[in-house]
Amino acid sequence: MYFSSLQILRGFAAIAVMLYHVQCYLPVVVGGTITRAGDTPTIFRFIPGGEFSMGASFFFVLSGFLMAYLIDIEYKNFLLRRLMRIYPAFILAVLVQVCIQCIFEKAAVPSDLWQTLSLLPLNTLAHRIPSPLGIEWTLIYEIFFYFVCAIFTLKVLRPWFSAFLLLWAAVIILAYQINIVAVNLCMENKTLLVPSWQWIFLSPKNLLFIGGGVGYYFLLKCMPKTNWVFLLVCVLISIITFKYSFHMGPHTLYGTLVMAVSFVVLIVGVANREKNSTQQTLSKNPVVRLFEKLGDYSYALYLVHVTVIVGIIKLTNFLWAAKGLALLLQGILALTVSLICGWYYGKIDVWIHCYFRKIFSGSKCVVAKMPD
Repeated sequence: MYFSSLQILRGFAAIAVMLYHVQCYLPVVVGGTITRAGDTPTIFRFIPGGEFSMGASFFFVLSGFLMAYLIDIEYKNFLLRRLMRIYPAFILAVLVQVCIQCIFEKAAVPSDLWQTLSLLPLNTLAHRIPSPLGIEWTLIYEIFFYFVCAIFTLKVLRPWFSAFLLLWAAVIILAYQINIVAVNLCMENKTLLVPSWQWIFLSPKNLLFIGGGVGYYFLLKCMPKTNWVFLLVCVLISIITFKYSFHMGPHTLYGTLVMAVSFVVLIVGVANREKNSTQQTLSKNPVVRLFEKLGDYSYALYLVHVTVIVGIIKLTNFLWAAKGLALLLQGILALTVSLICGWYYGKIDVWIHCYFRKIFSGSKCVVAKMPD
């Protein structure tokens, strides 16, 4: 099944993350008197950076929902296909970034680059593995979740996946309550985004994946046919709980839990509405189809956007003084070029994905097509 509505949400989340990083890197890279994200005297200061930065959290919840779906339908060669979905485009993006740094910045190839390419939780307080793309920490959680899910692709364990997710969430919450050192390290050292093997299983970030998986089973077992009013109620609840998660602190245990609920309500509401309606009504709207296409390309956009944004800002900083209108132009140019690069890299990523899908399952990919 192809959830076109969820692809649209994924497209919005990708744009939100890109806008957040333009806001962050614009003042950081330029320097001068502007030292904090959001202080730029441009329209980018009006971007709700905290809220938009949670696009990555949305990806986690959506991943949990989709992996539960794949386990439920007995997805063939689950782990191998998921790894092939992540690694090829990621490795290519990292190698290109390292080559750019070696050529233009005269940087040496990191001796521990293999650790970055592995996407394994190898980071420690004493040693931080390289992060050329700036987003590697999220993929480490993603890969770890795939390995956990792969256990439940076994026929004998498949019926127990939903129960395991609830138990996992309970263990994480209990571990936090009894002050396990590993969990405290996760919560207190927010700069240590790349997880280590000692505490990744107990990281509150896993609550986002768990929430998405539980949401899928709720949709499967409990959701009746609904109308647009129910969808609007879900959107309203999602917005309220999302805002409340910031009141609690989006990086705290219970703030993360509430945020997971927020995104789950939205995803379940949208997916349930699509399940009970035709997709033809969506396909006629070019704007909707555009965001669906962005959803198809969201992984590629996510991989390259920080590299392109920082590169454009550094390049233009040599050409003009970073203030006033010039600063605004830097931000707009960085956003535009990152969208263009991500769009075309997305075509490569989708081709790679479809190639491996055909090899491992013999089935074709379903991707959004722009209207003529």
